[in-house]
Amino acid sequence: MHNVKDVSATGLYLVTEERWYPGTLVLMTLQKTDGEEEGAERSISVYSRAVRCGVDGVGLQFVLSNTQDPRLGMDLLG
Repeated sequence: MHNVKDVSATGLYLVTEERWYPGTLVLMTLQKTDGEEEGAERSISVYSRAVRCGVDGVGLQFVLSNTQDPRLGMDLLG
């Protein structure tokens, strides 16, 4: 489990000692820790792509399952 330092509609910054190469796809399970919801409502799994590294973590951009890479003309997850 790792802490999320910042999150937005397009991505997040994950506090971790791991460093992934830019472009690396990562399947992340995000989970609320405030205890308001129970069960499946507390978590969601999303694909994200490493876009930058910082001194204390990695910046990740969310990748939608139907997103196509315009440079390659293909489904990024297919």
